[in-house]
Amino acid sequence: MRVAVDFVHTTLTEMGVGTELKVEETVDIGRRYNIKAWAGTADIILFNPNTDAIVIADYKDGQNVIYPDAPQLLEYLMGACNPWPVQRFKQRRTVIIQPRDARDPVKVYDWSLDEYKVKCEARIAVAVANDDPKAPLIAGTHCKYCNANPGCPQLVTQSMTVVEQAFANVPTPGAPGSVPVVDNTIPDERLTQILDAAPMVREWLNEIEIEALRRFQSGRALPGYKVIHGRSTRKWAMDEVDLLAKFHSMGIPQKDSMKTVIRTPKQIESLARVKDWSDRKKTSLAKMTTKPEGALKVVPSSTKGAPVLFDANALFADVPPPSRTSATAPKTLSFL
Repeated sequence: MRVAVDFVHTTLTEMGVGTELKVEETVDIGRRYNIKAWAGTADIILFNPNTDAIVIADYKDGQNVIYPDAPQLLEYLMGACNPWPVQRFKQRRTVIIQPRDARDPVKVYDWSLDEYKVKCEARIAVAVANDDPKAPLIAGTHCKYCNANPGCPQLVTQSMTVVEQAFANVPTPGAPGSVPVVDNTIPDERLTQILDAAPMVREWLNEIEIEALRRFQSGRALPGYKVIHGRSTRKWAMDEVDLLAKFHSMGIPQKDSMKTVIRTPKQIESLARVKDWSDRKKTSLAKMTTKPEGALKVVPSSTKGAPVLFDANALFADVPPPSRTSATAPKTLSFL
C-alpha cells in the first residue's frame, strides 16, 4: 500500500494545483452508449481541469504481471472521461500499481488521441454486440462477473452437463445420492474435462447458494431447506484496555492474558530503521528467512509458475543418449 500512497503524493505534486483525487470511484462506461451494466470501480482517479490531464490508476495485489494498457484500464478511462468530449484531454494516462512486481511496481501508459479513439471504438463494438438480446450465450469462468449468473440457461445447461458427465458410469459407495468414487480408474481425458469446467461449476454453485439465501431473506422459503446460523466462536465483549484492567482486578497478570508474536519478515523489513540499514546488514537479515514451498495444486498448463517434477527422468529429457557407434575396450589403470 505504501507504493500506492507514494504514487498518489508524487502525482498530485506533478499534476499541479487544482488536481482532484477520487478513490474507489464508480465509473459508468456504458452510459454514453446506452449500454446497461457496463461499469466498474476505479481505485484512483486524478484529474486536473486546468491542464486537461487525467490519470487512472489500479492497484493489483497479485503476482501475475498486469500492464497499464489492459482493456480494464482503458474501460475505466473511458468511464471517467464520459462527461466530457473525447478531445478535451491533452493527457490520458493509465497506471498499474503492483508492489509484488519488484522489477516494475508502477507501470505507466500514455494514450495518444488517435490510439485512444481506435481502442475505444473496438471496446464499444464488443460491448454493443454483447448487449444484443440475440447475442449467443457462452458460459465460462467469466460468468462470475455477470448479474444473471444464477438463472443463466446456458450456464445451468453447461454446468449440469459437466456434472452429469462426471457422474456417468462412475461407481458410488452405494447410498443414493453418494458422491462418485474418485480414484485412478477415472480416465485422464475425463479428469481433464472436469478440471477445465470446475471453476465455472464452482462459481455457479456459489451463486446458487447466494440466490437461495436471498430468497429466504425476502420471505420466499424453498421446500426442503431452511436457514440456520453457522458455527461461531466466542469473543470478548470489551475493548482491550478495559479487558486488561478487568483481568488485573481479577488477579490475571498481563503475561498470562497476552501473547507476543514475532512480526513477519516483510513487516520487519518495512520498519523505517531497517530501511536505513546498509546493504550488508540487510543481506544478513535476509539470510535469517526461509520460504517454504506452497501447497501442491493442479492448475492449467498456461498458469504462471514452474511445474513440480515427480519423475526425475524429466530432468534429463533433453540429454542425448550415449553414442553406440564405436565400442572401446575398457582402459586398465596403472600406477606403475
